[in-house]
Amino acid sequence: QYRLRSPKEVVDEMEYCKNEFGVAYIHFLDDLLMTEYKWALEFCAELRERREKTGFEVMWGGSCRTNIIADDVLRARREGRLNILEQGYDVGMRQAGYGIESASPTILKSIDKSGQTVEKMEIAINETQRVLGYADCSFMIGSPGETSETVKETVAFCRKVGLKPEVF
Repeated sequence: QYRLRSPKEVVDEMEYCKNEFGVAYIHFLDDLLMTEYKWALEFCAELRERREKTGFEVMWGGSCRTNIIADDVLRARREGRLNILEQGYDVGMRQAGYGIESASPTILKSIDKSGQTVEKMEIAINETQRVLGYADCSFMIGSPGETSETVKETVAFCRKVGLKPEVF
């Protein structure tokens, strides 16, 4: 079962790491860091409040899911607010990593990338590039059912959104 810690607890630990060890960047290796969009917005709010109260700032980044980011980008537009990435950037977010794996709908289905679609990947990657300047994406080649055609779908997608992947 996935258990969320409070944004305040996480920011307390971030502040401790910066004060005690002088860290300049904190990287979260949690695949579910930004999975719950309400938590992510509270996390950004806690960082913003801490900056206003104590001056605490640190750069950070971590894993994201394209479907969560895309859904929030669309939701934020409807609600007239900044999205997760924009709010994150304001409070030190400088990296967003996505395990894209494939841009072939056939392969996405075969590896059960629940909720991830090519359309949502495009929204998330374009917004990440706009806000952070780049998108850190990783891909897999050779998944069950992979063919030269499904690989070509992924390559075409990368070209379409301007990605130059570093991790396959």
